[in-house]
Amino acid sequence: MKIVKDVMAEKKFNKSKYDIDYRKKHKVQFNVDLNKSEMDTLNTLLKTTNTKKSDFLRKAIRIECKENNILYFDRLAKCDWCGKKDYVSITHYGTSHYNRLICSDCANNIIEYHKTIDGTTPCWYRTDDNE
Repeated sequence: MKIVKDVMAEKKFNKSKYDIDYRKKHKVQFNVDLNKSEMDTLNTLLKTTNTKKSDFLRKAIRIECKENNILYFDRLAKCDWCGKKDYVSITHYGTSHYNRLICSDCANNIIEYHKTIDGTTPCWYRTDDNE
């Protein structure tokens, strides 16, 4: 019985170590210096919209990516092209008027295809002209 207790004690889960290792492997920090007046305005905005700083930043990244035709791989889901579960981006690529999810591997294949055919960059999002 004592041997079983010793083995179980060795295998005890260390949550704090797990959290530290997870952050090292999956997370990075983004720090920025703002003027005090800018921070006051941002805090007022966040409070008014009931938004967390991280959600605000993610939304800003998504908007900038769309405006600059860059895919933003921000969610774990099944790719509509290959069916693999991976981080995907929402795109309007193709003739469909529906949002589609694409993984980075499929996106890179499409980019290579466009380079081979005519040297262009694929348009990942519909513009107002195309709607």
